[in-house]
Amino acid sequence: MVEEQIRQMVETAKRDAEKVGELHDLRIAAKRMRYTLEVFAPAVENSAGYLRTLKALQERLGALHDADVLMPFVADNVDHPTVRAGVVALADCVHTERE
Repeated sequence: MVEEQIRQMVETAKRDAEKVGELHDLRIAAKRMRYTLEVFAPAVENSAGYLRTLKALQERLGALHDADVLMPFVADNVDHPTVRAGVVALADCVHTERE
Protein backbone atom coordinates (compact mmCIF):
# COMPACT_ATOMS: atom_id res chain seq x y z
CA MET A 1 0.00 0.00 0.00
CA VAL A 2 2.74 2.48 0.93
CA GLU A 3 4.78 1.56 -2.12
CA GLU A 4 1.79 2.14 -4.41
CA GLN A 5 1.09 5.56 -2.88
CA ILE A 6 4.71 6.63 -3.37
CA ARG A 7 4.73 5.30 -6.94
CA GLN A 8 1.61 7.35 -7.70
CA MET A 9 3.22 10.47 -6.21
CA VAL A 10 6.32 10.06 -8.36
CA GLU A 11 4.22 9.45 -11.49
CA THR A 12 2.12 12.52 -10.73
CA ALA A 13 5.24 14.64 -10.31
CA LYS A 14 6.55 13.48 -13.67
CA ARG A 15 3.22 13.88 -15.45
CA ASP A 16 2.38 17.30 -13.98
CA ALA A 17 5.87 18.78 -14.05
CA GLU A 18 4.66 22.16 -15.33
CA LYS A 19 1.80 22.53 -12.84
CA VAL A 20 3.33 24.65 -10.10
CA GLY A 21 0.39 24.56 -7.69
CA GLU A 22 -0.16 20.84 -8.06
CA LEU A 23 3.53 20.11 -7.45
CA HIS A 24 3.49 22.23 -4.32
CA ASP A 25 0.42 20.35 -3.06
CA LEU A 26 2.15 17.07 -3.87
CA ARG A 27 5.18 18.16 -1.86
CA ILE A 28 2.97 18.87 1.14
CA ALA A 29 1.29 15.46 0.72
CA ALA A 30 4.71 13.75 0.56
CA LYS A 31 5.76 15.56 3.73
CA ARG A 32 2.63 14.46 5.58
CA MET A 33 3.04 10.89 4.39
CA ARG A 34 6.69 10.89 5.44
CA TYR A 35 5.90 12.17 8.94
CA THR A 36 3.07 9.66 9.32
CA LEU A 37 5.30 6.83 8.15
CA GLU A 38 7.96 7.84 10.67
CA VAL A 39 5.46 7.16 13.44
CA PHE A 40 4.49 3.75 12.08
CA ALA A 41 7.94 2.79 10.76
CA PRO A 42 8.46 -0.12 13.17
CA ALA A 43 5.33 -1.79 11.80
CA VAL A 44 6.01 -1.17 8.09
CA GLU A 45 8.35 -3.41 6.14
CA ASN A 46 10.99 -1.42 4.19
CA SER A 47 10.01 1.80 5.96
CA ALA A 48 13.60 3.10 5.76
CA GLY A 49 13.56 2.83 1.96
CA TYR A 50 10.16 4.46 1.71
CA LEU A 51 11.27 7.29 3.99
CA ARG A 52 14.37 7.91 1.86
CA THR A 53 12.25 8.03 -1.29
CA LEU A 54 9.72 10.39 0.27
CA LYS A 55 12.46 12.67 1.58
CA ALA A 56 14.13 12.82 -1.84
CA LEU A 57 10.81 13.51 -3.55
CA GLN A 58 9.98 16.22 -1.04
CA GLU A 59 13.38 17.89 -1.45
CA ARG A 60 13.21 17.79 -5.25
CA LEU A 61 9.70 19.20 -5.33
CA GLY A 62 10.77 21.89 -2.86
CA ALA A 63 13.68 22.91 -5.08
CA LEU A 64 11.39 23.08 -8.12
CA HIS A 65 8.91 25.21 -6.20
CA ASP A 66 11.66 27.57 -5.08
CA ALA A 67 12.79 27.95 -8.69
CA ASP A 68 9.21 28.47 -9.88
CA VAL A 69 8.75 31.30 -7.40
CA LEU A 70 12.19 32.88 -7.65
CA MET A 71 13.00 32.94 -11.36
CA PRO A 72 10.02 34.99 -12.58
CA PHE A 73 10.62 37.47 -9.76
CA VAL A 74 14.30 37.82 -10.60
CA ALA A 75 13.66 38.06 -14.34
CA ASP A 76 11.10 40.80 -13.81
CA ASN A 77 13.34 42.77 -11.46
CA VAL A 78 16.73 42.56 -13.13
CA ASP A 79 17.80 45.59 -15.12
CA HIS A 80 21.03 44.35 -16.67
CA PRO A 81 20.37 42.55 -20.00
CA THR A 82 23.14 39.98 -19.48
CA VAL A 83 21.84 39.00 -16.06
CA ARG A 84 18.29 38.82 -17.39
CA ALA A 85 19.50 36.53 -20.22
CA GLY A 86 21.23 34.30 -17.67
CA VAL A 87 18.04 34.00 -15.64
CA VAL A 88 16.07 33.12 -18.77
CA ALA A 89 18.69 30.47 -19.66
CA LEU A 90 18.46 29.05 -16.14
CA ALA A 91 14.68 28.90 -16.42
CA ASP A 92 15.06 27.00 -19.69
CA CYS A 93 17.38 24.51 -17.96
CA VAL A 94 14.86 23.94 -15.19
CA HIS A 95 12.14 23.43 -17.79
CA THR A 96 14.32 20.92 -19.66
CA GLU A 97 15.13 19.09 -16.41
CA ARG A 98 11.43 18.53 -15.81
CA GLU A 99 10.91 16.78 -19.14
